[in-house]
Amino acid sequence: MQEFYNDDDKKEDERKFDEKIGFDISLMLKLVAKAEEAAEQIRDKNVILFLGGTVNGLPHIAPIEIKNEALINVTTSPNVKSETKYITAVPIDLKEMGIYTDQDMVVLCDSPGFEDTSGLEVDVANGINLARTLVGIVPSITDHLSKFSYVFTKWPKDQRRHIHALVKETLINIPEDESDEGYKALLADIVKKTKKGAITPDLLNGSYIDILEKFLDEQDFIRDPLDVFQPFVTEKSMSAVRLQVEKHKAHILHAFKHCDYQRVNTKLNELHALNEILRTDAIQNSYDDCVKKLTQEWNEKIEHTTNEFNKCITSPDAISKEDILAYKISIDDLKKTQLLQKHFKEAINKDFLMQNLHKRIMDLCCGLKDIKNELTLKIRLDKLKQLCDIFSGFPPIYNLACRNLTDNLINYVENTKKCIRKNQFEKMRQNLESLVKILFLQSHLVSTLNIKTEIENVETLLITHLNNVTNEGLVVIKRVVKGDFDSKKEKDYNSSFWIKKLTINDIKLLEKNVIILETAMNVFESPCEHFNLNKPIKELFHSFLNEIIDYFDKISQKITSLFEKQRYHAFNEIKGFVNVMDDLRKVKAVEQRTQRSYFQIIERIFGFVRKDVEVILSSLFKQDPSFDYNRLFDCVVCVDQLKWIDERKEGNNKLMIDLKKNVESYLQELEQSYQYLEFDINHPDHLEQGRKIVSHLDKLRRLEDTIPEISTYRKSVSVRIEQAIKTTLLTIANEYSSEKKTVNYQREIKEQLVKLKVYAESLTHANAFLQQKELTSAQDLDSRIGSIENKLKTSEKTLEEKTKDFDSDIQKVQEKMSLLGDVSSEYQRLAKKVTWKDKIIPQKAIEFLKEQGYKEIDEVEREEAKEQAKFEQLQEGAKQFDEAQKKQIEELNKDLKKYQQIKKEFQRLQSKEKMAFENASEFLKSRDFSETEIIRWVNNEPELVEKIKQYEREIEKFKTVGYNFGVLNAARTEK
Repeated sequence: MQEFYNDDDKKEDERKFDEKIGFDISLMLKLVAKAEEAAEQIRDKNVILFLGGTVNGLPHIAPIEIKNEALINVTTSPNVKSETKYITAVPIDLKEMGIYTDQDMVVLCDSPGFEDTSGLEVDVANGINLARTLVGIVPSITDHLSKFSYVFTKWPKDQRRHIHALVKETLINIPEDESDEGYKALLADIVKKTKKGAITPDLLNGSYIDILEKFLDEQDFIRDPLDVFQPFVTEKSMSAVRLQVEKHKAHILHAFKHCDYQRVNTKLNELHALNEILRTDAIQNSYDDCVKKLTQEWNEKIEHTTNEFNKCITSPDAISKEDILAYKISIDDLKKTQLLQKHFKEAINKDFLMQNLHKRIMDLCCGLKDIKNELTLKIRLDKLKQLCDIFSGFPPIYNLACRNLTDNLINYVENTKKCIRKNQFEKMRQNLESLVKILFLQSHLVSTLNIKTEIENVETLLITHLNNVTNEGLVVIKRVVKGDFDSKKEKDYNSSFWIKKLTINDIKLLEKNVIILETAMNVFESPCEHFNLNKPIKELFHSFLNEIIDYFDKISQKITSLFEKQRYHAFNEIKGFVNVMDDLRKVKAVEQRTQRSYFQIIERIFGFVRKDVEVILSSLFKQDPSFDYNRLFDCVVCVDQLKWIDERKEGNNKLMIDLKKNVESYLQELEQSYQYLEFDINHPDHLEQGRKIVSHLDKLRRLEDTIPEISTYRKSVSVRIEQAIKTTLLTIANEYSSEKKTVNYQREIKEQLVKLKVYAESLTHANAFLQQKELTSAQDLDSRIGSIENKLKTSEKTLEEKTKDFDSDIQKVQEKMSLLGDVSSEYQRLAKKVTWKDKIIPQKAIEFLKEQGYKEIDEVEREEAKEQAKFEQLQEGAKQFDEAQKKQIEELNKDLKKYQQIKKEFQRLQSKEKMAFENASEFLKSRDFSETEIIRWVNNEPELVEKIKQYEREIEKFKTVGYNFGVLNAARTEK
């Protein structure tokens, strides 16, 4: 962070910069101050100002007794060197001196000689402040020559009469190219005013009253010096100033290099003050260049320090103590430069490093609970602790972070316990493993939470919960079993032992509890380093499963006993127990353990029923006249009621299916035997056989509910026999000139067509209903329902995702508000006044705020208010979104319900005449009409109407023609 130099270089630099400088700026500034004091004394007074070069000898006298106190500041010396370092004002009371004029007082103002041999500092200081006080040298001297008087004090007596001639000669000899008109005018004025003789007083022995009286004319004083005089500095002095400015610049850079900020400040102050006095571009540029270079160097140093520190903080690796100490040294250095802030206008603020530190610490604090990687979390906490250990004032933040982390872990533990109550064992194990992984964070939580103890508590809670689950199931089993039952002694089954069927709720509870225990056993099957729950959970599971298997075996023995004693009469009761066994076997573990015993009992019952069926069917197939139809009916009903047994039997043997197949095979044989019968007047014996077949089928009619196929065969045979008989009768009717069949035929066709028309009208009404609802077709209706269902799913998913986003943002703002609240609370604690009279805020409270990156508590409150507003805004946004989305979902549900109701009504309208349509369609098909024609008529109502009219016309034609009688055949009439 700091630059170091070897000893030789340092000594050489110090040797160069410790040499005596040629222009003492600090001395000059002191003299300027003295001159300003004198300027205040002569403000608004009549002043006689003594101007001249040092070689001319401005007024100074030998030591005598000082009567005027103002003369104390006047220095006397026998040397040619000027003793006046700055303008000295001496007020003179004219009346006291015996001089009576319009003025009571006049001020004699002694000034140092120009290019004073006392040093350039005196020259510059007095020349400049002379200009400031009396506005110095006269720029338009020709307008003010009447205000000047010329006194010659150093001329030898024998030369005084030649003063006029010498000045005149000088004026005459001025070069023609001399451009300084003021200079020529001044010489001309001297020539003029010395024409009658120059003023050459004897300062030691002469009379000063005569001289003063010459200068006291009121009109000779300059009334407005600001309009007359201007600042000035001699070229020699200005050269020295420029040289010293460069030396000052070198001094400043050297001192800054070695962190001597006090010296840098002193030199910069001198340069700035010098420039305020002289106001030259050279000094201003040197000062600006120096400040710019130092500002750039300082900013680069701060930025480098900040970047390096931020890299260490944001790095996934740990930070070293040396890096933090280096940053602290930089902060201390920055505090030392506070005195330079008035010069470094564009320099990085002195609080920048502290603010950056505060921001980095806040960054470390924020989002701690969202970090999934345990090592990353530990590194963050370690960094936070190191920073808070080295920088005073931040420990509350670290403690708060630890407290928040602890709260999160406590919530995590509570969620883990909730997982136990909810039987979410997979998630619970993940949580336990996560707690194990963060055991190494215990050093940050030593005073608030013991992770290992919490893990042990969770283990205990899990075992207790599973014990409760087991006991809950055992209570159910004990409630339906009474007494001891030995499965090996079936014959000893008596009233001392009874077993009840479990209710549906009981079975569901047992099933649920087995699944809970089995899931827990599977989840904790693999061991973990810090907890081992496999053995106790496995013991609980097998213990509970054995109790269920024991109950299952007891049911099996109960079924065996009932079947042997009551046979068919016990089937309903047996079915109830078998259903219980089936429900228990839905649990995979129970199914595996009861596979053999379950199918043994089923096979025993099935074997008895199958044998009884075979005997009855054999008698049926033999067409025994004494066949007992009631026994057949009872047998079939019994088999039908025992479908539950057939379904449970292994293999493809289906008892009822086999029974139906055998009956159907028998009916097919009857049908085939019927085909050889001729039901006409030539075979009256065949009519008798047909009668017997119809009678036989009619007796089997009681089985049609169980075996619907009997109805089909019965109707088929009956219809065919009926048709054959009708044909014979029609033949007879025709033989005996009965009405022709065509009339009835046409009427029957017409009636069926009318039924088709009614069905077609119902379809038209259904479609009109859709159009009334602004739907084009049934496909359009289905499409709208599907679209609404898709939108509904999307809206529900969007609501869920957006709600999670809002919850996350609100949680982050709450964390920030919590941190700000802690800062505010700590400040209030530190700023607490001892007595009510105290008005000054304790320094420790102010320092605490600065360390947090704030200048005053108002900033914290403003930021807290800002976060509060953000929090309220997020809450309002979440609320508005939730209401809008739920409203949209409600509208979609409303639309969905509406279209589903439309579909239901449409289907009802469609099915209204469907049964009549099916009957009419079957009839028309039997009259050689194709299905294509029938469908076309239904879809084309005008064509169907025309077809009906056609048959109506045919019927009318028959009515007009009347009856047609044929000629009787004698032989057939006899039959």
